Amino acid sequence: MLLCLLAVICPNLNVPDNGIVSYSDPYIPRAVGSTGSYSCDTGYAFSGTLTRTCGATGWSASVDGTATCTGKHLLIRVYHLIPALYTATCADLTPPTGATIVYSPSTTPRLVGTVATHTCNTGYTLSSVSTATRMCQSDMQWSGSAPMCECTLLL
Repeated sequence: MLLCLLAVICPNLNVPDNGIVSYSDPYIPRAVGSTGSYSCDTGYAFSGTLTRTCGATGWSASVDGTATCTGKHLLIRVYHLIPALYTATCADLTPPTGATIVYSPSTTPRLVGTVATHTCNTGYTLSSVSTATRMCQSDMQWSGSAPMCECTLLL
């Protein structure tokens, strides 16, 4: 009796955007017993089956569309270019008596580089020893000291 064995081979796995596939052997196509493991670029989270094995019927688990790397890729790319902008934030300031604060940019959290501009309300003026603007610094502190608005209307 003559037996004929078919060699089972597995094609390369699809590589997810923002990720890679590492194989247990260097041969293409992959033989039964080979494994493929997914990993994601920094800042991305993996979703799906992390490791797949080439078996008699092909790769374990589904091959297409189930391995994904998701994350805030734009933020991560900017972070690598300008890390100080995303490593520290400052708490909102308490407006001094008779004043309001406007932040630029107005988004929260208050990232390094955010400027807080103090404006005195009607009937108040900025003290001569105060500055109207403060900046969020990388040490998570606001520059300068809290400005003072002095009452100009006396009854």
